Amino acid sequence: MKFGKQLILRAADPKWSQYYLDYKMFKKFIRISYEELKNNNYDTKISRNIHQEFYKRLTQELEKIDNRYNVIEKKASESLKILDESWKDEMSDGERKSLLQVITALEELQEYVQINMAAIQKIKKKFDKNFK
Repeated sequence: MKFGKQLILRAADPKWSQYYLDYKMFKKFIRISYEELKNNNYDTKISRNIHQEFYKRLTQELEKIDNRYNVIEKKASESLKILDESWKDEMSDGERKSLLQVITALEELQEYVQINMAAIQKIKKKFDKNFK
């Protein structure tokens, strides 16, 4: 299965989908930009503009990803601090449930990071293949 399809499936969770790298947008940008460059005899000014636009978009996407990461990490950290302050030899059912929620959130965050890292690497490779 192609990476873009895998990304769509993994990003299907509505609470996360808008925070993943917009892989489809980048693929479309690369395709259209390559055609524009080819149709203009590989003009260096157009090439430079394409590179600038790509890195501008990539920076915006990275900021979006980083902001989401920071929000989730902060919530998890605050929850762990509360649990740590109330830690006893025996955990109540509520504390166990809270701990499981934090663990689940951190696992989701780890998957989010891994998927976005792979998406960034793949889209950068695709861009370099077309514009180097």
